[in-house]
Amino acid sequence: WSSSTQVAKFSREATAAGFEITEQSANKMLEFFCLRRSCRRTLPPPLTARVEPYGEIAVAPWDDPADVVEAFGASKAEAGEYLTADTMTKLMEAFCARRPCSRLSVKAPWLPTRSDPGEAAG
Repeated sequence: WSSSTQVAKFSREATAAGFEITEQSANKMLEFFCLRRSCRRTLPPPLTARVEPYGEIAVAPWDDPADVVEAFGASKAEAGEYLTADTMTKLMEAFCARRPCSRLSVKAPWLPTRSDPGEAAG
């Protein structure tokens, strides 16, 4: 594992535990390790996707994609715009294909709940 991969992984875990990680703090961690061993890579860039007609979503290297997709969906729901389950699934598939995801499901309280697989509750 490279130092940049380990810093990104640690940063995701720290964020999930409630610690605030910024690009500056993640880069400082990477700098610390790179002073002690050779490093060939920098932190991975944010993952981005354009979600029509809602705007752009970006997942920082230290964020879990599910958290960001949930927050994006919730912010749009607060504004009266609702992402579909299909849109959220496609976002997760796109992000998780390019970066490890600690969870693959997202919460979307504005979507109908399912009482039985394949049958929407009404």
